[in-house]
Amino acid sequence: MRPVFRIHGLLGPVRDRGAAPGVSTLRLPGGTTTLRWLSRGLSRSGGLGTELERELNAGQEVSEHGVLDLRDAEMNLEALTDELDPRWSQGLPRLQSAIGDLISLLPAMGSKGEPGILILDCEASPDPRRIRKIWSWCRTQKMGLVVRGEFNADGIEGLVVLGGDEGVMALARSVRKLVGEG
Repeated sequence: MRPVFRIHGLLGPVRDRGAAPGVSTLRLPGGTTTLRWLSRGLSRSGGLGTELERELNAGQEVSEHGVLDLRDAEMNLEALTDELDPRWSQGLPRLQSAIGDLISLLPAMGSKGEPGILILDCEASPDPRRIRKIWSWCRTQKMGLVVRGEFNADGIEGLVVLGGDEGVMALARSVRKLVGEG
């Protein structure tokens, strides 16, 4: 049986501009690779996505998590939820396509891919209606949702909210909990 490799998405504006460059190496049964290479350059190198991927796979003989970092300086909550916004196609549709492509590539690397968690990194207090729309999209994609930012999630079952200053360790704990590992 092939090991399961969960593909998580990271969307929102880029907030870690001073982060050191680098990639996280993935150890799969079929060899060593990077998510940046598997995603044909879509996933950003360095920063929060790379740090989170390293933390999620720490101590694992075979990597179980990949973080597609599709954050963009121009990406905001309105662009992610308004289908008429010209940037909309660079958010959720791009993530959905990239996850699908990765799932089709992973069997050649000896793993079975499946959607994981969407981590939404918000700079300010997000509009609850827009968060509900993203949460609805996540459920149709069989993904969980973690919102990093100042947000009151009252009335939204199953949503995990972290403070805007929460670091990689807290994000990793939340992701592991949502995928049933912690």
